[in-house]
Amino acid sequence: MVQDTKAAMAALVTEIGRVPDAVIARGFGVRPALEALVCSPEVPLILWAPILWLRTSLELRGRLHEMRRDGRLNIDGTPVGTEFIESLQDPSDSDLRGWVVPRRRHVIVHGEEDQVTPLRLATEAKSLIESVGGKVEMFVLPGRHPHPGMDVRAQIRAIVNSLSTGAATAEKR
Repeated sequence: MVQDTKAAMAALVTEIGRVPDAVIARGFGVRPALEALVCSPEVPLILWAPILWLRTSLELRGRLHEMRRDGRLNIDGTPVGTEFIESLQDPSDSDLRGWVVPRRRHVIVHGEEDQVTPLRLATEAKSLIESVGGKVEMFVLPGRHPHPGMDVRAQIRAIVNSLSTGAATAEKR
């Protein structure tokens, strides 16, 4: 996932001739985005409903039990096998220090009606990024969890508006 993210970033830079104005990473995609974008500290990183810990999150442990019982797991419509889950390692403080660029703008956004990723995980991600020197802004916006295939245009507009107005339409935390 890290290599895919780096390749996508390189292709985007080639296509538009510059680094993007921002990168949005969702859910567990936040982890590979943090690692992949270390070399692009000038690019703000929007962490949408971030999940940094998959194996130790209380909410997700129940899902792992389901996977062990059934031999597979479906996350946001994607089948995930045992090998993938077993290969995951929660990040250490050292990992986070290597991935978090202190001068980068880290922005966490979370939907106030999100039933998938609890607000507690977003707040935890904020604390952990700050604990290794990162600066974090956090906005709680109207809306639900951004499932793949879901129309998220209204949420994207709210994110852009919040970033440009400093939280005129969002609760900043």
